[in-house]
Amino acid sequence: MKITKIIILRGSNNCGKTTVLGMLYDKLTTHIKPDKLPIDITRFYNNDFTCVLNINEKQVAIYTMGDKQHDVIIPIILYFCKVDFLIIASQKFNFLNKIPTDCPFVQIINKPKNKKGSKCKNQYEAENETKNNDFANNILIPRIKEILQIK
Repeated sequence: MKITKIIILRGSNNCGKTTVLGMLYDKLTTHIKPDKLPIDITRFYNNDFTCVLNINEKQVAIYTMGDKQHDVIIPIILYFCKVDFLIIASQKFNFLNKIPTDCPFVQIINKPKNKKGSKCKNQYEAENETKNNDFANNILIPRIKEILQIK
């Protein structure tokens, strides 16, 4: 039986978790060149998606829908013990956040909030896009590459 390592991208509602996981997917499929194209990719409402990639002979599942408690149970049922790594989005209040930080099978990466306020909507969208790009390229992608042991 496979031991699935879970990587939780944790953050508040609408902080950009799906956006940066999309950037991770793009990076994994275009720059790192998985063994094959995704085994399966399913797109959902509001840019959410789930997929399974083969990378360095390991199966990596990405599941972006984690804003509600029950959303996080679904990927665990679908993928646990079937893939080597499961990368999921999760809100901070989620039950997965009760997992001890020293658990060897779980890694938590915190996604900072994006700005909201009285400035022009386009200005905030541009600032948030820059923040999401910075987070994805400087924190998330290097950390995932380290965890997956890929260059």
